[in-house]
Amino acid sequence: MPTGATSEEPARQPADAPGDDGTPAPTAIEDPPDPVSVLRPVIAVITTVGTPLTMITALLLYFGWARSDAQSQWMGIEVSLFRFTTQDYVLRSISTLYLPILATAIIGIAWLAAHRVLTEMIGRDGVTGTVRVICRAAMFGGLVVAILGVVLPPMTRRWEPGTVVWPLMIAVGTAVAVYGRHLSRQGQERTRPRSVIARPPDVLEAVLIGIVIAAAVFWAVQGYADIVGRGYAQRYEQSVSTLPRATAVSESPLGIDSPVVRTEQITTGPKTLYRTTGLRLLAESGGRLFLMTEGWTIQKGSIIVLEEDQSVHWQFSH
Repeated sequence: MPTGATSEEPARQPADAPGDDGTPAPTAIEDPPDPVSVLRPVIAVITTVGTPLTMITALLLYFGWARSDAQSQWMGIEVSLFRFTTQDYVLRSISTLYLPILATAIIGIAWLAAHRVLTEMIGRDGVTGTVRVICRAAMFGGLVVAILGVVLPPMTRRWEPGTVVWPLMIAVGTAVAVYGRHLSRQGQERTRPRSVIARPPDVLEAVLIGIVIAAAVFWAVQGYADIVGRGYAQRYEQSVSTLPRATAVSESPLGIDSPVVRTEQITTGPKTLYRTTGLRLLAESGGRLFLMTEGWTIQKGSIIVLEEDQSVHWQFSH
Protein backbone atom coordinates (compact mmCIF):
# COMPACT_ATOMS: atom_id res chain seq x y z
CA MET A 1 0.00 0.00 0.00
CA PRO A 2 1.46 3.40 -0.94
CA THR A 3 2.52 5.73 1.80
CA GLY A 4 -0.19 8.16 2.84
CA ALA A 5 -3.00 5.93 1.69
CA THR A 6 -5.79 5.43 4.16
CA SER A 7 -7.48 2.10 4.79
CA GLU A 8 -11.26 2.22 4.79
CA GLU A 9 -13.22 0.38 7.49
CA PRO A 10 -15.39 -2.40 5.99
CA ALA A 11 -19.06 -1.62 5.87
CA ARG A 12 -21.12 -3.21 8.65
CA GLN A 13 -23.69 -5.75 7.65
CA PRO A 14 -27.09 -5.83 9.28
CA ALA A 15 -27.59 -8.45 11.94
CA ASP A 16 -29.74 -10.62 9.66
CA ALA A 17 -27.69 -10.12 6.47
CA PRO A 18 -26.35 -13.28 4.84
CA GLY A 19 -22.70 -14.19 5.32
CA ASP A 20 -20.04 -14.74 2.67
CA ASP A 21 -21.16 -18.33 2.11
CA GLY A 22 -24.80 -17.34 1.55
CA THR A 23 -26.07 -18.60 4.91
CA PRO A 24 -28.12 -16.14 6.99
CA ALA A 25 -26.29 -14.60 9.91
CA PRO A 26 -27.55 -15.48 13.40
CA THR A 27 -30.10 -13.13 14.87
CA ALA A 28 -28.73 -10.85 17.56
CA ILE A 29 -29.63 -11.97 21.08
CA GLU A 30 -31.47 -9.35 23.08
CA ASP A 31 -30.12 -8.38 26.46
CA PRO A 32 -32.00 -9.90 29.38
CA PRO A 33 -34.46 -7.57 31.07
CA ASP A 34 -33.21 -5.40 33.85
CA PRO A 35 -33.98 -7.13 37.21
CA VAL A 36 -35.05 -3.81 38.65
CA SER A 37 -37.61 -3.38 35.87
CA VAL A 38 -38.94 -6.90 36.43
CA LEU A 39 -39.24 -6.42 40.20
CA ARG A 40 -40.73 -2.94 40.03
CA PRO A 41 -44.39 -4.10 39.84
CA VAL A 42 -43.78 -6.59 42.63
CA ILE A 43 -42.25 -3.90 44.82
CA ALA A 44 -45.19 -1.62 44.06
CA VAL A 45 -47.66 -4.28 45.19
CA ILE A 46 -45.70 -5.02 48.36
CA THR A 47 -45.48 -1.36 49.32
CA THR A 48 -49.19 -0.98 48.64
CA VAL A 49 -50.46 -4.03 50.53
CA GLY A 50 -47.77 -4.06 53.22
CA THR A 51 -44.67 -6.03 54.08
CA PRO A 52 -45.07 -9.34 55.94
CA LEU A 53 -43.56 -7.86 59.10
CA THR A 54 -46.00 -4.96 59.01
CA MET A 55 -48.92 -7.32 58.48
CA ILE A 56 -47.86 -9.56 61.38
CA THR A 57 -47.46 -6.57 63.69
CA ALA A 58 -50.86 -5.23 62.65
CA LEU A 59 -52.44 -8.63 63.28
CA LEU A 60 -50.85 -8.88 66.73
CA LEU A 61 -52.03 -5.38 67.63
CA TYR A 62 -55.55 -5.96 66.32
CA PHE A 63 -55.83 -9.36 68.02
CA GLY A 64 -54.67 -7.91 71.34
CA TRP A 65 -57.27 -5.17 71.17
CA ALA A 66 -60.08 -7.48 70.01
CA ARG A 67 -59.30 -10.07 72.67
CA SER A 68 -59.14 -7.44 75.44
CA ASP A 69 -62.37 -5.84 74.20
CA ALA A 70 -64.25 -9.16 74.14
CA GLN A 71 -62.96 -10.10 77.59
CA SER A 72 -63.83 -6.69 79.05
CA GLN A 73 -67.35 -6.66 77.60
CA TRP A 74 -67.97 -10.15 78.96
CA MET A 75 -66.88 -8.97 82.40
CA GLY A 76 -68.98 -5.80 82.20
CA ILE A 77 -66.22 -3.20 81.87
CA GLU A 78 -65.04 -0.90 79.08
CA VAL A 79 -61.63 -1.83 77.62
CA SER A 80 -60.57 1.83 77.32
CA LEU A 81 -60.48 2.07 81.12
CA PHE A 82 -57.37 -0.13 81.16
CA ARG A 83 -55.40 2.47 79.15
CA PHE A 84 -53.45 -0.25 77.39
CA THR A 85 -50.59 0.88 75.17
CA THR A 86 -49.67 -0.56 71.76
CA GLN A 87 -46.98 -2.67 73.42
CA ASP A 88 -49.52 -4.01 75.94
CA TYR A 89 -51.85 -5.17 73.16
CA VAL A 90 -49.01 -6.87 71.26
CA LEU A 91 -47.76 -8.65 74.38
CA ARG A 92 -51.27 -9.85 75.24
CA SER A 93 -51.46 -11.39 71.75
CA ILE A 94 -48.29 -13.46 71.86
CA SER A 95 -49.45 -15.79 74.65
CA THR A 96 -52.43 -17.01 72.59
CA LEU A 97 -51.19 -16.54 69.01
CA TYR A 98 -47.91 -18.43 69.11
CA LEU A 99 -49.62 -21.72 68.15
CA PRO A 100 -51.45 -20.30 65.08
CA ILE A 101 -48.27 -18.48 64.01
CA LEU A 102 -46.23 -21.68 64.39
CA ALA A 103 -48.79 -23.67 62.38
CA THR A 104 -48.81 -21.01 59.66
CA ALA A 105 -45.00 -21.08 59.47
CA ILE A 106 -44.96 -24.88 59.10
CA ILE A 107 -47.59 -24.74 56.35
CA GLY A 108 -45.57 -22.01 54.63
CA ILE A 109 -42.41 -24.13 54.69
CA ALA A 110 -44.28 -27.09 53.19
CA TRP A 111 -45.80 -24.86 50.50
CA LEU A 112 -42.39 -23.46 49.57
CA ALA A 113 -41.00 -26.99 49.18
CA ALA A 114 -43.93 -27.99 46.93
CA HIS A 115 -43.60 -24.75 44.96
CA ARG A 116 -39.91 -25.44 44.32
CA VAL A 117 -40.69 -28.91 42.98
CA LEU A 118 -43.48 -27.65 40.70
CA THR A 119 -41.36 -24.76 39.40
CA GLU A 120 -38.51 -27.13 38.55
CA MET A 121 -40.95 -29.43 36.73
CA ILE A 122 -42.34 -26.55 34.67
CA GLY A 123 -38.87 -25.22 33.89
CA ARG A 124 -37.66 -28.65 32.78
CA ASP A 125 -40.66 -30.26 31.08
CA GLY A 126 -43.11 -27.42 30.58
CA VAL A 127 -46.77 -27.76 31.50
CA THR A 128 -47.22 -31.52 31.57
CA GLY A 129 -50.50 -33.30 32.15
CA THR A 130 -49.76 -33.68 35.85
CA VAL A 131 -48.98 -29.98 36.28
CA ARG A 132 -52.07 -29.03 34.29
CA VAL A 133 -54.27 -31.16 36.59
CA ILE A 134 -52.66 -29.60 39.67
CA CYS A 135 -53.26 -26.09 38.31
CA ARG A 136 -56.90 -26.75 37.50
CA ALA A 137 -57.54 -28.50 40.82
CA ALA A 138 -56.00 -25.54 42.67
CA MET A 139 -57.95 -22.93 40.70
CA PHE A 140 -61.38 -24.56 40.83
CA GLY A 141 -60.95 -26.13 44.28
CA GLY A 142 -59.77 -22.86 45.81
CA LEU A 143 -62.60 -20.96 44.14
CA VAL A 144 -65.19 -23.41 45.53
CA VAL A 145 -63.73 -23.16 49.05
CA ALA A 146 -63.76 -19.35 48.90
CA ILE A 147 -67.39 -19.29 47.68
CA LEU A 148 -68.43 -21.65 50.49
CA GLY A 149 -66.76 -19.32 52.97
CA VAL A 150 -69.04 -16.54 51.73
CA VAL A 151 -72.25 -18.58 51.47
CA LEU A 152 -72.16 -20.64 54.69
CA PRO A 153 -71.95 -17.95 57.44
CA PRO A 154 -75.63 -16.86 57.19
CA MET A 155 -76.66 -20.53 57.47
CA THR A 156 -74.55 -21.32 60.54
CA ARG A 157 -74.79 -18.25 62.77
CA ARG A 158 -74.98 -20.31 65.96
CA TRP A 159 -71.84 -22.33 65.21
CA GLU A 160 -69.21 -20.49 67.22
CA PRO A 161 -66.09 -21.87 65.42
CA GLY A 162 -67.59 -20.62 62.16
CA THR A 163 -66.45 -17.08 62.99
CA VAL A 164 -62.91 -18.38 62.44
CA VAL A 165 -63.43 -21.17 59.90
CA TRP A 166 -65.41 -19.25 57.26
CA PRO A 167 -63.00 -16.29 56.92
CA LEU A 168 -60.07 -18.69 56.74
CA MET A 169 -61.83 -20.56 53.95
CA ILE A 170 -62.14 -17.31 52.00
CA ALA A 171 -58.47 -16.41 52.55
CA VAL A 172 -57.05 -19.88 51.86
CA GLY A 173 -59.38 -20.57 48.95
CA THR A 174 -58.49 -17.28 47.29
CA ALA A 175 -54.77 -17.84 47.80
CA VAL A 176 -54.88 -21.39 46.41
CA ALA A 177 -56.94 -20.36 43.36
CA VAL A 178 -54.58 -17.48 42.59
CA TYR A 179 -51.57 -19.75 43.02
CA GLY A 180 -53.00 -22.30 40.59
CA ARG A 181 -53.56 -19.56 38.06
CA HIS A 182 -50.03 -18.30 38.61
CA LEU A 183 -48.58 -21.74 37.88
CA SER A 184 -50.65 -22.01 34.71
CA ARG A 185 -49.45 -18.59 33.53
CA GLN A 186 -45.86 -19.47 34.36
CA GLY A 187 -46.04 -22.45 32.04
CA GLN A 188 -47.53 -20.33 29.24
CA GLU A 189 -44.96 -17.53 29.64
CA ARG A 190 -42.18 -20.08 29.34
CA THR A 191 -42.64 -20.11 25.55
CA ARG A 192 -43.39 -16.41 25.00
CA PRO A 193 -41.34 -13.27 25.64
CA ARG A 194 -41.84 -11.69 29.04
CA SER A 195 -42.80 -8.05 29.24
CA VAL A 196 -40.76 -5.99 31.65
CA ILE A 197 -43.54 -3.45 32.12
CA ALA A 198 -46.44 -4.55 34.28
CA ARG A 199 -49.85 -3.70 32.92
CA PRO A 200 -52.06 -1.59 35.21
CA PRO A 201 -54.81 -4.28 35.29
CA ASP A 202 -52.27 -6.82 36.57
CA VAL A 203 -51.13 -4.53 39.38
CA LEU A 204 -54.74 -3.66 40.26
CA GLU A 205 -55.63 -7.37 40.31
CA ALA A 206 -52.76 -8.12 42.69
CA VAL A 207 -53.81 -5.28 45.00
CA LEU A 208 -57.46 -6.41 45.07
CA ILE A 209 -56.43 -10.01 45.79
CA GLY A 210 -54.24 -8.77 48.63
CA ILE A 211 -57.14 -6.75 50.05
CA VAL A 212 -59.49 -9.77 49.94
CA ILE A 213 -56.99 -12.05 51.70
CA ALA A 214 -56.02 -9.41 54.29
CA ALA A 215 -59.67 -8.60 55.08
CA ALA A 216 -60.52 -12.29 55.48
CA VAL A 217 -57.53 -12.84 57.78
CA PHE A 218 -58.50 -9.89 59.99
CA TRP A 219 -62.07 -11.22 60.08
CA ALA A 220 -60.78 -14.60 61.26
CA VAL A 221 -58.59 -12.90 63.86
CA GLN A 222 -61.65 -11.03 65.15
CA GLY A 223 -63.61 -14.26 65.58
CA TYR A 224 -60.70 -16.03 67.25
CA ALA A 225 -60.14 -13.07 69.57
CA ASP A 226 -63.82 -13.10 70.64
CA ILE A 227 -63.61 -16.78 71.54
CA VAL A 228 -60.33 -16.36 73.43
CA GLY A 229 -61.54 -13.22 75.23
CA ARG A 230 -64.73 -14.89 76.46
CA GLY A 231 -62.67 -17.88 77.55
CA TYR A 232 -60.40 -15.69 79.66
CA ALA A 233 -63.40 -13.97 81.26
CA GLN A 234 -64.97 -17.31 82.18
CA ARG A 235 -61.63 -18.50 83.53
CA TYR A 236 -61.50 -15.49 85.87
CA GLU A 237 -64.94 -16.39 87.13
CA GLN A 238 -63.73 -19.87 88.06
CA SER A 239 -60.45 -18.76 89.61
CA VAL A 240 -61.20 -15.57 91.54
CA SER A 241 -59.95 -17.21 94.73
CA THR A 242 -56.50 -17.71 93.17
CA LEU A 243 -55.98 -14.00 92.47
CA PRO A 244 -53.89 -11.98 94.94
CA ARG A 245 -55.87 -10.77 97.95
CA ALA A 246 -55.80 -6.96 98.12
CA THR A 247 -55.94 -5.03 101.41
CA ALA A 248 -55.96 -1.23 101.42
CA VAL A 249 -55.00 1.10 104.25
CA SER A 250 -56.10 4.69 103.59
CA GLU A 251 -56.60 7.97 105.40
CA SER A 252 -60.26 8.08 104.33
CA PRO A 253 -62.79 5.39 103.37
CA LEU A 254 -62.53 4.24 99.74
CA GLY A 255 -66.30 4.40 99.37
CA ILE A 256 -66.74 0.92 97.81
CA ASP A 257 -70.37 -0.15 97.96
CA SER A 258 -70.44 -3.95 98.08
CA PRO A 259 -71.79 -6.42 100.62
CA VAL A 260 -68.55 -8.43 100.61
CA VAL A 261 -66.20 -5.43 101.03
CA ARG A 262 -65.52 -4.56 104.65
CA THR A 263 -64.04 -1.32 105.98
CA GLU A 264 -62.81 -1.00 109.56
CA GLN A 265 -61.17 1.83 111.47
CA ILE A 266 -57.62 1.59 112.78
CA THR A 267 -56.42 4.02 115.42
CA THR A 268 -52.68 4.69 115.48
CA GLY A 269 -51.95 7.45 118.00
CA PRO A 270 -53.71 10.65 116.94
CA LYS A 271 -54.45 9.26 113.45
CA THR A 272 -57.44 7.25 112.31
CA LEU A 273 -56.89 5.01 109.28
CA TYR A 274 -59.26 2.76 107.37
CA ARG A 275 -58.55 -0.82 106.36
CA THR A 276 -60.51 -2.21 103.38
CA THR A 277 -60.68 -5.96 102.71
CA GLY A 278 -62.71 -8.34 100.55
CA LEU A 279 -60.96 -7.46 97.28
CA ARG A 280 -58.88 -9.35 94.72
CA LEU A 281 -56.35 -7.78 92.34
CA LEU A 282 -57.33 -8.20 88.69
CA ALA A 283 -54.75 -5.98 86.96
CA GLU A 284 -52.71 -2.79 87.14
CA SER A 285 -52.57 -0.66 84.03
CA GLY A 286 -52.29 2.99 83.09
CA GLY A 287 -51.86 4.15 86.68
CA ARG A 288 -55.04 2.37 87.75
CA LEU A 289 -55.82 -0.65 89.91
CA PHE A 290 -58.57 -3.03 88.81
CA LEU A 291 -60.04 -4.96 91.72
CA MET A 292 -62.66 -7.71 91.89
CA THR A 293 -64.85 -8.43 94.86
CA GLU A 294 -64.57 -11.77 96.65
CA GLY A 295 -66.69 -14.45 95.00
CA TRP A 296 -67.04 -12.43 91.79
CA THR A 297 -69.15 -13.94 88.99
CA ILE A 298 -70.34 -12.61 85.66
CA GLN A 299 -73.91 -12.41 86.95
CA LYS A 300 -73.05 -10.78 90.27
CA GLY A 301 -70.08 -9.03 91.75
CA SER A 302 -68.31 -5.79 90.97
CA ILE A 303 -65.08 -4.62 89.39
CA ILE A 304 -63.65 -1.56 91.07
CA VAL A 305 -61.34 0.87 89.27
CA LEU A 306 -59.16 3.05 91.51
CA GLU A 307 -56.53 5.60 90.58
CA GLU A 308 -53.17 4.88 92.19
CA ASP A 309 -52.78 7.28 95.11
CA GLN A 310 -49.83 7.75 97.43
CA SER A 311 -52.25 8.17 100.36
CA VAL A 312 -53.54 4.62 99.90
CA HIS A 313 -51.22 1.78 100.84
CA TRP A 314 -51.86 -1.66 99.40
CA GLN A 315 -50.91 -5.08 100.67
CA PHE A 316 -51.19 -8.10 98.37
CA SER A 317 -51.12 -11.67 99.58
CA HIS A 318 -52.40 -15.13 98.73
